[in-house]
Amino acid sequence: MSVKSRIRKLLIGEKPIPQYVGVGLHEPQTQIRVWLHGAGEPIEVTHNNVTAALRPFTIGIVEKETRKEKGETATRPLSSSQEGEGQPHPPALLSILERGKARLVFQEWGGKEKVLGEIFLREVRTIDVGEGKIRFFEIAGHRNYCLPPLKMQLHYLWRWWQGRKQKGGYNFQMVTGDLYAYYVFTICPRPVVLVSVVHDGASNIFPQDLIGPTDSPYFLMALRNTSPAVALMKASRRMVLSGCPFAYQSIAYDLGAHHRKERIEWDAMPFAVRPSPTFGIPMPDAALFVREVAVEATHEVGSHTLFFTRIVNEERYNEEPQLFHVAGYYHDWLERQPHPLTPSPFGEGES
Repeated sequence: MSVKSRIRKLLIGEKPIPQYVGVGLHEPQTQIRVWLHGAGEPIEVTHNNVTAALRPFTIGIVEKETRKEKGETATRPLSSSQEGEGQPHPPALLSILERGKARLVFQEWGGKEKVLGEIFLREVRTIDVGEGKIRFFEIAGHRNYCLPPLKMQLHYLWRWWQGRKQKGGYNFQMVTGDLYAYYVFTICPRPVVLVSVVHDGASNIFPQDLIGPTDSPYFLMALRNTSPAVALMKASRRMVLSGCPFAYQSIAYDLGAHHRKERIEWDAMPFAVRPSPTFGIPMPDAALFVREVAVEATHEVGSHTLFFTRIVNEERYNEEPQLFHVAGYYHDWLERQPHPLTPSPFGEGES
């Protein structure tokens, strides 16, 4: 047994937990609820929290404007489950920030509603978006409850030792604390889509999981600044997001190589394609749904370019399971419960 294997066995046992795992779910996911805590009653932001950058790890939450009874304008985040008459008004996000107590809490949906992790937030930037604002937060700390405290610390020690000589792959260069907080962030299952873009004879298709709806008219997507696709997407200003079937997992991971390409040949794709309904951009024929979006703004946030897009057309074709990514620690916790998710037949991917 090698020295590395001996150290691993001593710290974490026979089998390491992967950084993330692909699972089959339906959108929107109903496994985890995300709450913003800090002042008064917590605010649900399950469908209003997105990754804006990985270095530094930055989370975006939209604060939506509303009207007070006296006609004054105020801002607050609303989740879709809170809209409508008769719903109590949650505390203003601004009051949470002023008290310096903002944190995201990741809680099991249904059952015992166990809290599985927390991320403590520090606001760093605000951008106006239509009738509200998107507030960006960096990480002030985290807690992961998927393993007992001592066992979790031993796993972190193993990750640190393993990463000392790890080279290549931008994600592995995340700041250590940010990377561990990202494991908490992906306790909430993150959907994977295949992004198609075409402009002036060049085109590409690649997998993407740094995406998400917000409590605004915008659907957000973050892409590394170094990706050749950024320039293509800025020039085209329109893209097609295709729901990736869980059965396409290996294909999606192979398409990850396209992030480093300036153009691809559609005839070489391992699947049939067809034009999207509105834009006519090639998309997989087996797509679970199509979401055609127009780019309205872009902002650089740390290591990533954040695309603010507006949905032009959305159509669903079937209800097969979609590929989602979840943290390996959460998946390990689920395997010890009576209701595990559909597991991936493949190993861990890039984190």
